[in-house]
Amino acid sequence: MCQALGLPLLVLPPRSPQADGIVERANRTVRVECWSRYRCELTCPAMNEVLRRYLDYYNRRRPHRSLGRKPPPSSLGWSRWLPDLKCPEGH
Repeated sequence: MCQALGLPLLVLPPRSPQADGIVERANRTVRVECWSRYRCELTCPAMNEVLRRYLDYYNRRRPHRSLGRKPPPSSLGWSRWLPDLKCPEGH
């Protein structure tokens, strides 16, 4: 996806908060709020769907402390419509 959008892909060493604390904090949030709820093995398509739904929740409805406990669309004046994240067919 990054390549299709013309964005450079930067690879950081795994679990290195000193390299990028923001990325590590985001990874922890996803691990705690999303993946820790599943006690079973998920197929790759199922994992993609779970992550898509979580990101939709995170970006549209979840309160963020840095935004005064409001979700991004309401606190930042974004349009109520944001594009859906779609997984490619067959993945």
